[in-house]
Order: sequence, then C-alpha cells, then structure tokens
Amino acid sequence: MTELHQALAGRVASWRDESYRHDRFPAIAEILGYAFEDGEGRQLRYLRAAQFRALETYWYLRLVEGTPHVADLYERCFERVTDRLTALGLASQELRDIATDYGYPDLVTRIREDDDLARRHRLDAIRETLSLDYPSWILALAMGSGKTVLIGSIVATEFAMAIDPRGGGSSWSMIPMHTRSHGDPTMTMRTTITLPDSLMSDIDALVGPRGRSGFLARAARNELKRERLGRALDAARGAMAGTPGWRSSDEIIQFVDGLRSDDRDPWTDGPDKDQPA
Repeated sequence: MTELHQALAGRVASWRDESYRHDRFPAIAEILGYAFEDGEGRQLRYLRAAQFRALETYWYLRLVEGTPHVADLYERCFERVTDRLTALGLASQELRDIATDYGYPDLVTRIREDDDLARRHRLDAIRETLSLDYPSWILALAMGSGKTVLIGSIVATEFAMAIDPRGGGSSWSMIPMHTRSHGDPTMTMRTTITLPDSLMSDIDALVGPRGRSGFLARAARNELKRERLGRALDAARGAMAGTPGWRSSDEIIQFVDGLRSDDRDPWTDGPDKDQPA
C-alpha cells in the first residue's frame, strides 16, 4: 500500500469488524450502527456507501487515532521510512539520502525551513501540511456524490457525541469561512469545521432547527436540538443572526422551549422512525 487512504481503509475496516467498539465513547457504535437498515451492515438507511465510508474514516481518526496531526498519521500508517517517503511523494534521491544519512525527522525539519530545498523539489503543498500546528484532513468526494450531506452527517454525529454523558462529551465548533480567526482565544474546541458561507443554509436544512437528522434515532435528535441549540440561544438570544444559515427568531426560540418539555432519555429510548423530528 503506497497511499494514505489505502492504509486507512484497512484500519477502518478492522474497526468496522469490531462493531466500532470504543471504551470511552461507546455511543459511536450506536450512531454508526443505526445507519443500516438491517443488522448485518449491508443496507444503508440514508447515506450512500461513499458518504458512509468517509463518515467512518472521520470518526476513526477522531476517536481511535485520537485526532492526530497528519504528519503523525503518516508515521503510524507507514512505519518503514521508505514506505513513508513513497506515500508522501518524496521520491527524489536527494530527499531519500537526507532521510538515510540524517534521519526522517531531520528531513521534515529541512522541508519546513529550507526554502531552496522546497523550491527545487516543488514541496510547497507538503511543506504547508507538515508546518500546520493543528490536525487538518481533507475528505475528498467527487462532484455530485453528496458532500453537503456528508458534512451535515459529521456535524450531527458530533452533536450527538457531545451530549452523550457516558464519554464526558466531545468538543466541536463550526464557523463560516469568512469569520474564521486563528487568533480568537475563544476557539478552544477540539474540532473546527470551516465551511463556505454558501453551504451554511444547506447544512442548516439538514441539522438546523427545522431540519431532520434522519440518521439519528428520534429521541437522540430531540436531545441534540434541545441541548446544543438551546445552549446557543440562552448564551446569546440574537447573536446567531450574523451567522449565515442559522436562525435565531422568536419562532425558533419557542421551538426550543417546546423541546425542553420532552424529558425522554435519548440513549435509552428506542428509535421512532414514524414520527417527525
């Protein structure tokens, strides 16, 4: 295997064979398992196969690998330095000689700091990747394959994981691209999903106040809306008006207040597919 996606596919498949087992976050097995109509993992309810594989991979990286930096991920997936260099596209003899004579860490340092080396071997893209001080991955799907629904699935499952009391909650943040600020001290969440403004309304239609997060059981959807949306509205009743795609009208505030009257436990009540969210 010479590509990262190939190495990851094998690891994700092994995790799937274990029914997505995770000791700290057991809810992930329930969430991903609910994506199938049958108990054998063959017929998907809502997502296409490519979308679900991407969602599996995302949660494998988040939970099993612990949200790694991409440089660390390459080291884990390709223990042999020669295989790692091939996977990274560092095939020139000069780069391989540096790794052999001085070690792989020294090669990474030179790629980051040596402008001439990066220029000679056209390493701008990999240089930027290795220089990031936070984990960053790209899930690539072809045009028309349903990227908006995939992003919505990621957001909704992040919501659900965050409210599961058994794992202590996970953290996430979603902001429109034009408002992104790397220096904002409030951006302390574990995961940041940055979206073009044009996608915000589509995401809202899927997982927003009026949307139906169909791949979650109904009780879990209600808990998702009650907890996360309710907290946002309580913190700033009108502040969301400046965020494209998310509503903050009195109508939605009343909607959230109505959800709060529903005291069912989303992790013990069974799915109720016949009633709308």
